[in-house]
Amino acid sequence: MAIFPLTLLTCALWGGVVDLPQQARSLLAANCDACHGRDGASRAASLRLDTFEDATAERRRGRAIVPGDPDASLVIQRITTSNSDDRMPPGDHVPLSPDEVDLLRTWIEQGATYTPHWAWEPLQPGVGSIDDQLTDALPNGLHPAPPADATTWIRRLHFDLTGLPPDPSLVDALTANDTPAYRAGIVDALLAREAFGEHWSRHWLDAFGYAETCGHEFDYPLHGAWRFRDWLVEALNADLPWARVTSELIAGDLIEPRQDAQTSVNVAPVGTGVWAMHQAVHAPVDVLRDEDDHRSDQLDILGRGLLGVTISCARCHDHKFDPISARDYQGLANMFRSSRRVFAGVDQSAAVADEITALAATRAAVGKDVDTMRAWITAAGAMGGGRPTDADAPVVLDAPHEPVMNDFESGHDWHVDGHAFGHAPAGTWWPRHDGPGITQRGSLHSGLLGEALAGTAASPEFTIDADYVYWRVKGRGVVRVIVDDYIMDAFNALLFEGHKHNVNSDTWVTISHPVAKYLGHRAYLLAIDEGPGVLEVDTVACDYTPPWAEPRTNRNARGLPLMQWRLGQVDDEPLLASSNGLLEAAAALPPPVTVVRYQDASVVEQPVWNRGDPSQPGEAAPRHVPALLGGDDANRPGPGESGRLQLAQAVTHPDNPLLWRTAANRVWHHLMGAGFTDQLDDLGAMGTPPTHPVLLDTLARQLADGGSIKELVRTIVLSNAYARSSHRTERSDELDPLNRSFHRANVRRLSGEQLRDAMLVASESLDDTTGGPPVPLHLSESMTGRGRPGRSGPRDGAGRRSLYIEVRRNFADPMFAAFDRPTPNRPCGARTVSNVPAQSLTLMNDPFVHEQAGRIARYALQQDAPVHLLAMRLWGRPFTDEEVSLYTPATIDESSLTTLAHAMICAKAFTFLP
Repeated sequence: MAIFPLTLLTCALWGGVVDLPQQARSLLAANCDACHGRDGASRAASLRLDTFEDATAERRRGRAIVPGDPDASLVIQRITTSNSDDRMPPGDHVPLSPDEVDLLRTWIEQGATYTPHWAWEPLQPGVGSIDDQLTDALPNGLHPAPPADATTWIRRLHFDLTGLPPDPSLVDALTANDTPAYRAGIVDALLAREAFGEHWSRHWLDAFGYAETCGHEFDYPLHGAWRFRDWLVEALNADLPWARVTSELIAGDLIEPRQDAQTSVNVAPVGTGVWAMHQAVHAPVDVLRDEDDHRSDQLDILGRGLLGVTISCARCHDHKFDPISARDYQGLANMFRSSRRVFAGVDQSAAVADEITALAATRAAVGKDVDTMRAWITAAGAMGGGRPTDADAPVVLDAPHEPVMNDFESGHDWHVDGHAFGHAPAGTWWPRHDGPGITQRGSLHSGLLGEALAGTAASPEFTIDADYVYWRVKGRGVVRVIVDDYIMDAFNALLFEGHKHNVNSDTWVTISHPVAKYLGHRAYLLAIDEGPGVLEVDTVACDYTPPWAEPRTNRNARGLPLMQWRLGQVDDEPLLASSNGLLEAAAALPPPVTVVRYQDASVVEQPVWNRGDPSQPGEAAPRHVPALLGGDDANRPGPGESGRLQLAQAVTHPDNPLLWRTAANRVWHHLMGAGFTDQLDDLGAMGTPPTHPVLLDTLARQLADGGSIKELVRTIVLSNAYARSSHRTERSDELDPLNRSFHRANVRRLSGEQLRDAMLVASESLDDTTGGPPVPLHLSESMTGRGRPGRSGPRDGAGRRSLYIEVRRNFADPMFAAFDRPTPNRPCGARTVSNVPAQSLTLMNDPFVHEQAGRIARYALQQDAPVHLLAMRLWGRPFTDEEVSLYTPATIDESSLTTLAHAMICAKAFTFLP
């Protein structure tokens, strides 16, 4: 059971802005609500303490809380008793401290008021600037620390805004012209750099649990994850409103397109790749539970990563502390079940799209008259399920449900991504490009515009009710059956053998998926043309015997609602000749930009699973946005909609406080060294109330009113509070030892990424190229185990920023791990900050550090004042007279400067921001 944070009580003692009811409720939530809270299924002694009516109700032994009389309140009696059998919290839980007991007693004496939880309440209008609000909240006798000097401020600013150290010339320029206007100009210049998005994306990648591998035994790759990372960098640099960024994360495939300024590609759907950032196993024993694990991870990203709410705590039962029911959890999970992860292309640039449209229109124009073709089909006996006349036609199943013609243009069948499959306008007949003949409109054929284009075609979902699913296919590509959204068989088919097949045949072949183990499960089919090449499908069906079994005696075979027939061949050389020019033009088109993203699929609504067990279905859980997240009857998803669009609209509404408070709290934390609350990922009852609620809402309102992260950063760093020194006095340590009032700057240690990048900058080795595939992780001899990559990257990461070094779940970069980079297994809004020997040992012994120290020394030797350059490059300031005498080598050469550079890297002046 959680213990009430000491920092909260300290806040109450130093006299800041304290809401006593909120403090008391947080204390009760942390220590009591697990057994005496919202969840009736696990409530002990039928006692509920999270509402005034229940807590003050008359009981056989008295009332738990008697407003105005703490001594008569059973809560006080039970938390102070010396009888270990009666004491609460029970068992091995740590008793409440005297300060915590005093806080509860004071609250009860003052009437035990239950106020609504602060985080769920509407944003309050701000009054005054950041500095005015902080100053007004200072305890009596506490004064703000003096401003930091110019060199300290600019080093702090550079690392906070770009993650990189300042250029020495900029330090000199500011020292010579230190005015508010000049400082504002520096801020604007740094915000305009691409390095801003690179640095700030790292904060949010932590919050989303970003990784480029799947973890578990073999740490299989998450192909294309880096495009999501680049999308986030670009979105932050583009100064998008936080509402727009969030909307693209949740439903970028469903909202108005946003074209990249350079490529004109619609990049909005790329944001939905965040939902693929979960772990994945290659051989789950229970595929339904494995799917639910993914949903839990996704709702953790949504809740903890974006909204500061622990939604996934309601997976197995109603949330014990916050107003989120198991039905709410399952309703949200069903939104993601009604969506589908795809590895597919995003919209091409406007020029490419126009060219493809022109190709499609021209190809349609050379088609034959529809009525003539229908007459031909009728004559061939191919309508109404009759047999095609050519010998290459598929066998008609001897079954009560005869195959039917399928119209791919009806809008309710296969979902097409990319440009390979999806260009057969309704009512037209197109010539085949691979020989004389025709293809029925809407047929599953990826070569209608040429062999160069890539794409996928995904079927609607269906319930498996036979032992086999099979295709009749021809050409080049991949066909798959996806059961319960399980996709890891692409890497290892240990428990899903035969669910993925590569097609490489110039003649028609039959491919079968054995699915008998998954009768009653959901599934869909996927045809993939990776280009160049053509994939063609003429039959898809379910059967209880393999389609090649003889004799065919089974009468239960059925055609899926995706049955296709390939029509007979006809001699049509003129049509083929007229299309040759089109084929050449299509072959010259660039390949699509392929990303991991999400899109709406067939609606799936699982019921509540009691205790999180798929074998124990409970009440229905239709897709809905929970009331806590702004949901109501007006934004329920319609038929055929996943609900992600309605979810995005609800959480980004200006009057919905969670998104804005969570983001503002995080930005403040990253700039000021601490948030307004201790838990950045949980603003609920288990979190601590904010030290400055009005200021938090002032900053949150800036985002809610259309502001961006970049704009909010600018507002904070131009305040006097940000520019203060970290100077401490005996009086300030007495009144506010933890600096909860932000009366001074917090001394902060640089992250592992900042330390590494700063060394590269100092040695002139940084490659500032933005974006692209990750640099393979450098592997030391000690980094062993299953899933170890087949090759090691360069020790210096090819000079790229740390953001672009491969992020593997099972093989963490040793330097980053030593300096507290979180393992990407769950959202992390605020990193742990430790001070352990491993950090000093890393800087002392890591070969990368030694290598960079040598490079820095060699660069310094080429300059006029090498020792001064080392000081400016590594510490961001000149040496003092004393330091000059201490650190200047007797002989200035490469060896002595390498030793000096290494010692300076190990010093706190390099690793910390004062």
